[in-house]
Amino acid sequence: PGPPSRLVVISGNGQNGALGQTLPQPLVVAVQDQYVNALRDVAVTWAVTSGGGSVSSSSVTTDANGQASVMWTLGTVAGANGQTAAATVSGLTGSPATFAATANSDPPTRLVVISGNGQSGAVGQTLSQPLVVAAQDQYANGVRDIAVTWAVTSGGGSVSSGSVVTDAAGRASITWTLGTVAGTNNHIVAATASGLTGSPVTFTATANPGPPNRL
Repeated sequence: PGPPSRLVVISGNGQNGALGQTLPQPLVVAVQDQYVNALRDVAVTWAVTSGGGSVSSSSVTTDANGQASVMWTLGTVAGANGQTAAATVSGLTGSPATFAATANSDPPTRLVVISGNGQSGAVGQTLSQPLVVAAQDQYANGVRDIAVTWAVTSGGGSVSSGSVVTDAAGRASITWTLGTVAGTNNHIVAATASGLTGSPVTFTATANPGPPNRL
C-alpha cells in the first residue's frame, strides 16, 4: 500500500444507550491509502469530545485490516446525539472522524421548581411569569411525558390547567391567576408528580390590593 491518505468510519456511529453504560458496539475506523488499501501499524488517537463518559483507550494501533477500535462508555448527559467521540490521525483526510450517540434519560427521580416562585401581582389578575417545574432523573436530565398535577392550595384564584405533561426538556408550566384576598405570600399553588422526591413543590405569591372603589 501507499502512504496513509484517509481516515474513515467503519461502524459504531449513531448508537443509543443508557446513561453511564458502555455501548454494545465498538467504534471502528480504518486508515487507508489513496486506493483504499488498508494500512497497519498506524496510531489512532481517541477522545470523548462532548457529553462526558470515556473510551477504553486513548490510542490504538491499526491491525492487519487497517482498523482500530475502542469501546465507548456514555456520560451522564441525556439527549439525541448529544454525546460525541472522535478518532484522529494527524494529516489524514477525514480526520478527525466523529461518532455521535444518543443517551437515554433514566427514570425520573425528582420534581424541582425552575421559575415563577415569589411573584407579586394585583388581586384577581394573572401573574406575569408562568410557574415552571421539571421532572428530572438522578443526573438532573429532564424526563418527558411525566404528568404534573397543579392546584391552588391557598388564597383562591385559579391555574390555567389542572394537569400538564412534561415536554422534551422535562418541563411543565401553567399560568396563575390570583384570588381576591390581598396579602404577603398568602397565595400558594402546588405541583405534584406521583412518586418523585420533592413532590409536591410549592409556589407562593403576594397579592397586592386593587384600586379603591368604595368607602
